[in-house]
This record gives sequence, structure tokens and C-alpha cells, in this order.
Amino acid sequence: MHLFVTADGVANSGSHSLGWEAVHKGPLYGHDASGEHESMVTEPHVSHVVAMLMPPVRTAHEAQA
Repeated sequence: MHLFVTADGVANSGSHSLGWEAVHKGPLYGHDASGEHESMVTEPHVSHVVAMLMPPVRTAHEAQA
């Protein structure tokens, strides 16, 4: 599971995994996103999220081939 977390999300939850380690028992990969929870999916922050998202998407796509 890939988590895209912001500094405010980590601060509010007290955990870099935002509490997902209690729910998801598989591997967790944390990615530090700029902005806040809502703004990380808008410019200029979304470009950074897309850049972090592409490698795992490529890996998943190659595994399907």
C-alpha cells in the first residue's frame, strides 16, 4: 500500500502511516507530499504526487504484463 502523506496529516495523526498499520497488514510505503490533504491534489503540489505515483504504477503494470 502506498500512502501519500502531508506534514499536517502526520502531525495530526501522530504517525507517518496515518494509522493504516493497524488496518493494513501488508507492506506500507510512505511518500511525503507537499501541501495539505486537500491541496496535494491541486497544482503545484499534484505534479509532485504524480512523480511519486508513477514508479509504483509502472511496477504494477509491468507485473500484469
